[in-house]
Amino acid sequence: MIILTEHSFFLEEVSPLEFYGVNNARLDQLKAKYPNVLFVARGNALTLKGPAQELSLARDMVEVLLDELAQRGSISQQRFTELLLASAGGEGVANYENDEDFVLHGTRGTVIRAKTAGQREILKAASENDIVFALGPAGTGKTYMGVALAVRALKEKEIKKIFLVRPAVEAGETLGFCRVISRKRSIRTCARSTMRSKT
Repeated sequence: MIILTEHSFFLEEVSPLEFYGVNNARLDQLKAKYPNVLFVARGNALTLKGPAQELSLARDMVEVLLDELAQRGSISQQRFTELLLASAGGEGVANYENDEDFVLHGTRGTVIRAKTAGQREILKAASENDIVFALGPAGTGKTYMGVALAVRALKEKEIKKIFLVRPAVEAGETLGFCRVISRKRSIRTCARSTMRSKT
């Protein structure tokens, strides 16, 4: 004999739209993850019904998502999906701080981490040295990692300010990574970008 239990949530501190998703897309993800649990959403009231053991897992997952939304105000779809996947089997949410490639949580809970071998080298070098020089082709994430590491240090109160500086170099085609449509306009676009960053 299967005993069905019920648990209700009231979304008071979070936006129902943020939790349910556009067209209930996030709610559908929860339903797919816990197929034996019935999710009944009416306004800011969410009721779960199902077998005790499975409902307990679904309830814990909803509590994690609600806590995340209450802390951040909103979370990205990437973060929402990562939280769902991390709790597979009821093992709890993964702690990204234990991930060697993890740098920090960005806006809306997105995870910023080293994605390439070169970025991992920068991350490792930064943990072992006070100053790191990174050389490589444009668009490989050198500045991205540098800024991410600086923001992490600021958030952890290791530093008080971030100074953005640039060398006094010629504003030519080889300066930085400029996303342009027309090759003829590339030099002008790079020059304008350089002048803006100078102030």
